[in-house]
Amino acid sequence: MSASRLAARVIKSIFFKKALEQAVVYAKSNSKISDLLNKVSSKTQNLHQSENNASFLDNLGTLRRMVRAYKQGDYREVPWRSVTLVIATLLYFVSPLDFIPDILPILGLTDDIALIIWVTNSIKSDIENFRIWEHQQMSPINEQQ
Repeated sequence: MSASRLAARVIKSIFFKKALEQAVVYAKSNSKISDLLNKVSSKTQNLHQSENNASFLDNLGTLRRMVRAYKQGDYREVPWRSVTLVIATLLYFVSPLDFIPDILPILGLTDDIALIIWVTNSIKSDIENFRIWEHQQMSPINEQQ
């Protein structure tokens, strides 16, 4: 099954629909977002960096940083729909019970990867704008050194 077909099935699943409902609550609570970001960090530390998942981990890291910047009030240029979509995706990612349970070796992350690919493609311009902003935030630090 292709990543786009799998993502389409995941998006229609009860698991992702629940994550979307929870995302609205999470987006309004800094403590819930902090807890979620910590869970994402813990889960990604357990994943091995390899050629196969380097892009996935890079995209996941960008989504995590974007939510953190939003939570801290540093970056509010992202539309509410995109914020909740990213939070729902992160909630889905950390949930052990999803379309393809994470306890299944090799297959367990397939749905998570497909969903990350889908969300990064769906809000590509918002992510690109965030990356530009993020780069601009680091530029003054680099110039001082």
